[in-house]
Amino acid sequence: LRFDPKGRKVETFAYGLRNPYDLAFDANGNLFVTDNGPDHGGPELLYHVEEDAHFLFPYYPECDFCPQPPLELDITDPIATFIPHGAIAGITAYTHTTFPIKYYNNLFVALWSAFPGAQKLVRVQTFPTETSDFMLGLAAPIDVSQTPSGDLVVADWATGHIFQVSFRP
Repeated sequence: LRFDPKGRKVETFAYGLRNPYDLAFDANGNLFVTDNGPDHGGPELLYHVEEDAHFLFPYYPECDFCPQPPLELDITDPIATFIPHGAIAGITAYTHTTFPIKYYNNLFVALWSAFPGAQKLVRVQTFPTETSDFMLGLAAPIDVSQTPSGDLVVADWATGHIFQVSFRP
């Protein structure tokens, strides 16, 4: 949804999200949203959101009992997918210059997974999309954010800790 600054005018911006958990704007103003996938076991999803886009919900292609999309519907595919039940819990766009330039304008996604060893922070380069593990060994990362000084902070629900990730040459 999109709201005017006073909250009086509400309009639909995009369609077909099932369980969006977090969103982030990159340095170019692009909007990204995480979407927890279907309960039947489909992957967790990361979308680049543009106005009037329609995403997969409820038309999941790997689902035998989900409805089929109308023929005229143009469905926008996710830019990245993650393991089923990975529970994408947080996202941030890195827009500072403290980390090396290769990290600038990348997305960092926190996966709070039900599967042992899958709880991690994933780095997502966009346009073209490439994903890579960035921080492992977390118990249940619930969110990630960038600090004013250019570090990342990761909140871990299971341990009650907030981890600071710094780059020091």
